[in-house]
Amino acid sequence: EVVQMGLVVVLWTMLRPPTRGRGLVSSFRLSSLPRPTTRRIRSGLRTPGHRDVALEAATSTAIPQKSPRDRVEDHYHRVMKTDDVPLFADFETYLAHLPVRMQFNVGLKRLCDFPFWARPEDIELLAKQLERLPKGYIGLRGVVKYGCAPPASGKTASGLVAFLTSAEKGGDGVSWEGGFSHYIYIAAANNDCNDFRFNSNMLDDNEEKAEAQGAAFMLECVRRLLDASPGPHVIDPPSTLPALNATQADVQRLFEEKFKAPDGMKPKVLVHVDEYLKMCKSSKLPDQAAKFRRGAMEVLAMVPNVEVYVTYVDQPSEIPAVGSSALARIPTVTPPPDFDQLLDAVSELKFPIDPQDLQPEQLRLWATVLFRLGYELGNLLDVHSRTATADEFINGFKTTAQKAANLDPE
Repeated sequence: EVVQMGLVVVLWTMLRPPTRGRGLVSSFRLSSLPRPTTRRIRSGLRTPGHRDVALEAATSTAIPQKSPRDRVEDHYHRVMKTDDVPLFADFETYLAHLPVRMQFNVGLKRLCDFPFWARPEDIELLAKQLERLPKGYIGLRGVVKYGCAPPASGKTASGLVAFLTSAEKGGDGVSWEGGFSHYIYIAAANNDCNDFRFNSNMLDDNEEKAEAQGAAFMLECVRRLLDASPGPHVIDPPSTLPALNATQADVQRLFEEKFKAPDGMKPKVLVHVDEYLKMCKSSKLPDQAAKFRRGAMEVLAMVPNVEVYVTYVDQPSEIPAVGSSALARIPTVTPPPDFDQLLDAVSELKFPIDPQDLQPEQLRLWATVLFRLGYELGNLLDVHSRTATADEFINGFKTTAQKAANLDPE
């Protein structure tokens, strides 16, 4: 217990916010602040004049044994594979359209190759939010569900893992009524050669026509994606611009023709649109660009058995929250990083401290230490890839903590 308390104090001393100048961990500067995931532990102690104290402490969480890549491959072969659609003809082609990120001095990394460090119940919540409408929204013709979070916080990767959680609920990946059958990913930026963008120089200054351009753009995006056409894609408007409702009918027909499921299962598609704002931006015509994006989302959201999930750092404000409009946006909860899983995965951050053995004051201090450590390890992709910056901080943290606590470095 003495060693535990000494180590907790040492770790807190290392990580406490510096009052001036640069602190020990300031070189590991990252942009996002994950919320440490915790489980409530009752202390069993009663203090005079106070109720029982519910303390928060990190605990290990059960996570799926397979990686997201293995899980999506299993589901692909069970449900999505078909020779009739090039995107679904073989797994490598399908895998190539899933999200990637570029890491400095590391190269391209496909996000499904990494574990998704979040509590199963938080992923389950997102899956349910994507599958169904909350009370009060039933009857709307079109709904766009969106997730907002800082960069490098897991919002892009959340779409696929939520899809898998939905698809696998039946136990065999096929039988659960209401679960998703197909997942497609459309990125406007940051997906190597698979980006889809509109040629904004050709944006119409008439708002109604700009909205129709957005609809035509999304139809072309889905066509090229399903055809596995090589990118990147900079898409011009068609020479003859159809009305939005005509394009919507074409989009619906395309989905009905291309998305099939095994016998006894109704196809249900999750369309994940990432970096939403970047599909069309114009400083000269901002209102028309907003109408363009709205038209692009509307033709997807109106298709039966299709759910649209938009991710970006900001909400899609051009889509109304509620009201008489045929289209509405609904927020979802992006699963916060589970810091317990991160500690389990990074061997250098394992210390001989069992939160269940700590006294209340020690436990509060330990929770604060974990929060501060989570702040410094905010960029999850850096930790996954073990970049030089991440390695420098993690190994320096381990060495300093061991020396200060008089622990055996081995």
